[in-house]
Amino acid sequence: MAAARMRADHRLFWAGVSSPPNPADAGLGMTTVDGGFLVNGRRTFATGAAVADRLVASARDESGEIRTFLVDARAPGIDHPDDWDNIGQRLSASGSVVFDDVRIDADDVLGSPPKGDVRISLTSLAFQAILAQICVAIAEGALEEAADYTRRRARPWLLSGAAAAAEDPYVLAGYGELVASVRAAGLLADHGTAALQDAADQGTELTAEQRGAAAATISAAKIVATRTVNETTARIFEFLGARATAGSFGFDRFWRNARTLTLHDPVVYKACELGAHYLTGEPPEPTAYS
Repeated sequence: MAAARMRADHRLFWAGVSSPPNPADAGLGMTTVDGGFLVNGRRTFATGAAVADRLVASARDESGEIRTFLVDARAPGIDHPDDWDNIGQRLSASGSVVFDDVRIDADDVLGSPPKGDVRISLTSLAFQAILAQICVAIAEGALEEAADYTRRRARPWLLSGAAAAAEDPYVLAGYGELVASVRAAGLLADHGTAALQDAADQGTELTAEQRGAAAATISAAKIVATRTVNETTARIFEFLGARATAGSFGFDRFWRNARTLTLHDPVVYKACELGAHYLTGEPPEPTAYS
């Protein structure tokens, strides 16, 4: 399976399996053999890997160098345990993937991430910007479905004096607060995306300071989007009423998805990095998450 033969017109679904520098998760390791490598190890979370045709994976070799390679997702020695039972993101196929003496030909090794190129570190910022946009989208979806239910099904409280739930001043004010928060989060998320694009447009002229400014902007978006989606998906029930908690309506899925997604990496560290950048000008350290 040489890399040159893996073209887009094969209509293959790809997923990634990386080995981040996390001492709590050893990830994948590779040893040199004649004509290639053997890969062993386990990745706890590998979104999409269980349903992928091909994997873009990375592992550490004997020297500690990270090497990226291509492999058939059903190659001998690769196992996808059915262990994704989290409360949210249930369709993301984010369970673990196990490598047991998986043979990787030398031609399928793409290489190692270049060192000292600040542009490569924009990859992690792009992922954070995407997460912020997804959080906003979940909040928007929750509001849209909740509003439709409120208009058509919700009953006014007996003490409200309103003829319909959508005329209750407390319901109106509640929606107004959530709408304002979600729209603000959306604008900030767009601002973060624009900052990422501006950084990418610098090309080889991108500096660490410019990268740091983009990271701070995206962190701000992630912080606000996280808080907004968790608040919105929980508070909508206050304007829906007890009947809306029936499983048939599925309003809980918005909160479950948001709560699971926003735990991908601790947002408090984004706040810490943003505060440091604001107070001292110190740019966030480029990592797999910032």
